[in-house]
Amino acid sequence: METVSIVLTVYNLEAYLERTLRSVMAQTYPALEIICVDDGSTDGSAAILARLAACDARIRIITQENAGVGPARNAGLAAATGAYVMILDGDDVFEPTLVEHLMARTALGGEVPVDVVICRANQFDDVSGKTKDLAYSIRMDQVPAHDPFAPADMADYVFSAFVGWPWDKLYRREFLVRENLAFPALKNSEDLYFVFLAVALAERISICDEVLIHHRMNRPTSISGSRLRSADEFYRAICLLKDRLRSSGTYERLEWGFLNWALDYTLWNIITLPAGTERANLVKRLVTGEFSELELDAHGKEYFALYPRTAMNYDLLRAEYEGLPAPAAGVEDVNPRLGLVAQALTTAHHFGWGAARYQYAEWKARRAVSGNAVEAVKATQRGRSHWNLAE
Repeated sequence: METVSIVLTVYNLEAYLERTLRSVMAQTYPALEIICVDDGSTDGSAAILARLAACDARIRIITQENAGVGPARNAGLAAATGAYVMILDGDDVFEPTLVEHLMARTALGGEVPVDVVICRANQFDDVSGKTKDLAYSIRMDQVPAHDPFAPADMADYVFSAFVGWPWDKLYRREFLVRENLAFPALKNSEDLYFVFLAVALAERISICDEVLIHHRMNRPTSISGSRLRSADEFYRAICLLKDRLRSSGTYERLEWGFLNWALDYTLWNIITLPAGTERANLVKRLVTGEFSELELDAHGKEYFALYPRTAMNYDLLRAEYEGLPAPAAGVEDVNPRLGLVAQALTTAHHFGWGAARYQYAEWKARRAVSGNAVEAVKATQRGRSHWNLAE
């Protein structure tokens, strides 16, 4: 039986750590190496780790000064000796069959090794306890019907079919070492570099279509708060990923899907920031073409067709930059609600109802800002096929 290394990063998680670690210890796949990296915790996390390690010889503890989640994960990867690796969050909860079911998929490749196995997850609210489905975590309509499959079999969807988080995936360690995959020194968005490189460079990928991970959300001290303090790190991550894809010789066949995803991810990062200096600066950089690696000056709007919301969200930020009312859901919507229904049905058909609900939430936010949205969008839509980057 091959050993699986579980890398669990910990920073001030005393309220959640024991439940998380016990769900790892209870895995039905026994051949585990559990590497807990304490990233300079100042609460009771270290004591919890020591107590549980005393009753389970599979647990190894690495203690380091606080350096951030990326360096902590890299330390765990460097210490791993298993044939496969999982990189888990220290506050999530895992089904007992998580490792067993993912490892079962690794045998499907025959002589060609399966480098990455991906499972489904749901999320639960840390405050309310309510559980929410994450249907978008694997978009099965973008994944090949055969399994396992190569990234080349889904070249247009490598970046959109999965989410750029590392904890729902099992990685073959020899593959990670060969490709020198590690988390970059970023304050946020470091996950997407590691995850999408792994997916893009893998020989074979397999899907385990089961919810095996319960991801905790709405934790007050979550790392997501660092987005506001380092608001443009997402763009640095995009550039690092693009450079590595180019040097690996895989960028050309992945270009369309990559650029569509990169623009959508950029728009999401800006739209979800609160109003203020950081947001205004990012909006200006976007509409003046400063984010040059998105290649807006080289492609018209029709090129960015993977996500139905892309042009609409760009128009929203362009109007914000120009001090105009926010655009509506569609340029010619005489009845915006009917237009919304049509868009929601189309989005649900292609991307699932979770994406449709997200689109509806965006529409409500825009309508709250503007009472004359249709006229505003008509005024800002000169040359629909072009981005009209500002000077």
